Amino acid sequence: MSIEEILKQQYDQMTSKLSAPPDLDAHVIALIAAEANKERGSHLMKRTFGARRNLRLIVGIMMIALLLSGFGFTAQKLLFHKEQGMIQTEVWTTSDLSLDETLKTNIQESLDAVKRQLQADEQAIVYIAALENSKHPLYKQNPLLSVSKRSVIADLEAWKNTIHAAGIRESIANQLDDQFYFQGGKEEPAFGGMLSAVDLDQLGSLRDEALKENKNYAWMLRHPDEDLPMDIYTTIYTNGSGEHIYVQMDHSKEKVKLKLTSPDHIIHDRLDINGVEALYMEQEGFLFSTTGIIRELSWMPEDLDSVLIRVLTDSKSISKDQLIRAAHSLQ
Repeated sequence: MSIEEILKQQYDQMTSKLSAPPDLDAHVIALIAAEANKERGSHLMKRTFGARRNLRLIVGIMMIALLLSGFGFTAQKLLFHKEQGMIQTEVWTTSDLSLDETLKTNIQESLDAVKRQLQADEQAIVYIAALENSKHPLYKQNPLLSVSKRSVIADLEAWKNTIHAAGIRESIANQLDDQFYFQGGKEEPAFGGMLSAVDLDQLGSLRDEALKENKNYAWMLRHPDEDLPMDIYTTIYTNGSGEHIYVQMDHSKEKVKLKLTSPDHIIHDRLDINGVEALYMEQEGFLFSTTGIIRELSWMPEDLDSVLIRVLTDSKSISKDQLIRAAHSLQ
């Protein structure tokens, strides 16, 4: 055996014995956020996304990724890229990202248990032990999720006023496709939740609590971050059968990059919505819906540079064509 092969073998043996503390990733992200705040005026940060953009970028990516799969992963394939106005969007796929059904049920039950304990408009950070104990390294590194009980504004005019007060010129329809009628609006994503770098810093204490009490999860209230780079508004529509279509508006307050990561079995297509290119995506095994299905059509109107519109449903019987008709009825 050559000296090079011997050294390589010894190196592999040594590296296999090394491991990092399980909360190191969250700690490093928190340090990055702290440094981002310190370097408010640095040239590098202005060149990327301006003052404190490192923290905001982390938040923006996590917020949108949670809507689709809950996670991001390094071994990815770029599916779609678009930059328009203040929003840059990337959609990536990766293999072996599907959740085991038992694990998925465990997570949903934990999130539901926390949500039942929340008061109106409260939000919570939830540590899921099953994620950290799973085989996939991606899940092990991201055992924190978010859940909320935001109030729904049932009055159409009041909801319109909320949207317009946020600086969004897009109109709010009373009905979609002659079948779906306005039910209400809420100031949060249609599915999933959002976490900031500050939230991630709570991983250690929540893990300790779960271990101490021998529980599958632990949670704590989170305080809304008024300084997020993006506000999200969701309008809920329902038909006579109780099925729902959600129109979500992602309103960027500054330049951001949104990254969505999904399993590689995602169904996707590029369409035309009122003269604008739109992206259609469909996925099974979706964590944040009761049906496990998610269908989404998203686009950015040409006359708006800070609003990304998403038309979504988790109803199994609502087809791609119905989403397209609903999208066309918005204008």
